[in-house]
Amino acid sequence: MLSLVKSQLAAELNCTPADFDRAENVITTPVFSEQRRRFTNDAPTSFAVATFGGNAVIAADERLHAWLRELPSGLALQWFEQTELHQFYGNKAFGNALCKEFMPQRPDMLAVGAVDADGSVRAVDADGSVIALAGCSADAPKLWQIGIDVAEAHRGCGVGTHLVRRLTDEGFRRGAVPYYGAAEANLHSRNVALNCGYRPTWMELASIAI
Repeated sequence: MLSLVKSQLAAELNCTPADFDRAENVITTPVFSEQRRRFTNDAPTSFAVATFGGNAVIAADERLHAWLRELPSGLALQWFEQTELHQFYGNKAFGNALCKEFMPQRPDMLAVGAVDADGSVRAVDADGSVIALAGCSADAPKLWQIGIDVAEAHRGCGVGTHLVRRLTDEGFRRGAVPYYGAAEANLHSRNVALNCGYRPTWMELASIAI
């Protein structure tokens, strides 16, 4: 059924069905396909987007392409492999994205951060506050938990959602099952997860004997 849906949307968004499974977003130009679904207001569109919870396929006027390829506020991405994460340990601003230090029992595996569009690392603002970093820890060998930290001044612009979505895709690509844990009362964090295609699946309650 999913294959049929992807084929249908691919015809309408001027892409291939495989484009919905890529790690990165795919940008195309709109078409008025003869294979399109018929609606009451059946007219050509200048902008359309579809996602299956991972990347997005966007059919848009070519004048929008440069803007669509940018992260919010002119940011780009920089990936940090496990051996590069030591530089972030001890920084309290990364308390959700990474552990306080390397922990063999649940090692941080990978992180992705916000950088300037020109490629220079932009891990901190002028005032020393972190812009954004998303990381994942192997809580079990194939179950990686994702966390995100976004500086308060940069929240609400979509950078956290973008980083979590990209890290989720990369986790799947590396053979893991990413999951996102959040407290029930943390509505902002829950909304980030929902915007990335996660959905509430289970709840846990535990106590420790003392």
